[in-house]
Amino acid sequence: MKYPKFLTLNVATTSIQPKSIGLLPSQPLNATAIPLKCNRCVLKGVMLRAQDGTIANLDPSRYSLKGNDKQKFIEIELDSTKPQDFGDYFAIIQNEDGTEERVKALTVVSPQMDVQNVLNAVRLKTSSKVGEHYDSQVSFTCDNCELLDVLCNGESVLSGGRITVVQGAKLVSFNFPSFDDTNSCVYMGLFKKDSKIYRKILAVFENDSPAVKINTPLVANSPKQGEQFEQEINYSCDDCTVEKVSVNGIVLEMSGGRRSNAAGPYAFYVLTQSSIVLRINEFTPEYEGVYQAVFGTQGGNVTKTILELKDPSQKDDEAPADGAGAETTTAAASEASADSGAATETAGETTAAAEETTVAAS
Repeated sequence: MKYPKFLTLNVATTSIQPKSIGLLPSQPLNATAIPLKCNRCVLKGVMLRAQDGTIANLDPSRYSLKGNDKQKFIEIELDSTKPQDFGDYFAIIQNEDGTEERVKALTVVSPQMDVQNVLNAVRLKTSSKVGEHYDSQVSFTCDNCELLDVLCNGESVLSGGRITVVQGAKLVSFNFPSFDDTNSCVYMGLFKKDSKIYRKILAVFENDSPAVKINTPLVANSPKQGEQFEQEINYSCDDCTVEKVSVNGIVLEMSGGRRSNAAGPYAFYVLTQSSIVLRINEFTPEYEGVYQAVFGTQGGNVTKTILELKDPSQKDDEAPADGAGAETTTAAASEASADSGAATETAGETTAAAEETTVAAS
């Protein structure tokens, strides 16, 4: 009887120190270097096994092998992370003798849903006029937690001086001396508690310009995970164009047709003459949140909130919306903390990150 050869085991000659990084969708990771030791090896490719189970090969422009024979580095570029960018990245290495090895080089994880509601924050929601002064605060409560950063479109905004954090009073202050459309954004807070990272929408700002009107921004229940979703949002304006559409800062792609479910979770939008049609082929929690559209008008860009997808099992966590262009005077930190603390409701849109991951700097 003959026994066919079906498996060959070779001694591995590649040594790599894989990294694990925690990121929010839309948060940029310009380049991350993974130390690698090998003898005259060649990087043949990088493969991504995404969290949804799909497998894809990275474009060669997004990775490179640098260094010398003593110490090499694999550099992987993630300019602006989308939900399909999260997962395990494997490097395909060809050794000196021609054999190939596939080794895990990088894991990119995103904060997950905080089902236990360890974080409470009353969301600030406002529509402001360009040029007017805006000043208000958001309070948050949790035991032994720390607010690490506040992001807008994936970028940290704390260094600009317009948004500040008072850790002791658990306050986030928003101060725009002259509001601009670039300040219109979904502001996301990153919290750390017990070695875990959580995310929370702290504030939603939009432009109050009458140049674009949304026919009643919708609040809809999120579909179940894996289900398809489609929603049309009507708008009116004189000679305007839709520049981009985003959810929680994740810029969506524009498409002229439907994608197959085989493509994995994917959200995009289609434009008609007077509406935006949002489509999600397989819903995931990353697509839950606030959708905004940027319109190009003769007077400049106008950002409007067009939709919010909410988990129907979670309580509302919004503060009463400010009036159009309304200005709220900032009280002392201790007084604002006491006043807003009485109005704090249970938060339902936070997500917990995988344990022991690092928060990448924007």
